[in-house]
Amino acid sequence: MSAENKVSTESVLQDALLLLDEVSSYLKRLPTVPVTLQLARKVDGFTADPHRRTAIRIAKETASELEMRSQTRSAVTFTPAGLPLIKVAVNGDVVRISLAETFAKHADVGSNIDNGLVNTAIRQLESGVELTLDQKKLDF
Repeated sequence: MSAENKVSTESVLQDALLLLDEVSSYLKRLPTVPVTLQLARKVDGFTADPHRRTAIRIAKETASELEMRSQTRSAVTFTPAGLPLIKVAVNGDVVRISLAETFAKHADVGSNIDNGLVNTAIRQLESGVELTLDQKKLDF
């Protein structure tokens, strides 16, 4: 980031903090209402230490993202007959795509069922399949 952009960002932040001071002052002059006073205190708390507030928000967002990344999320496609076919599991930055275990249980090597399942899986992969990930690991 260039010095010019940094100065500009700092100037904008300073102007925003000054505007928030004006907002707080205005809110305090309004008739006494608990919600208005609560908002004025919140604005005052932020303008007193904006770096702390921002650091807390970023820490919460980071913790939330780390928690999400630590969970395994899964999704599966099905054949028209309802058999699980292609399974996707995401754990952090790792994606695992595989044939569902029931594929092997219900298909004998060289059988018509096997060829049909393979063709269905290939068609799904060729056309691309959009899956919504669940927060739990699917066992198929």
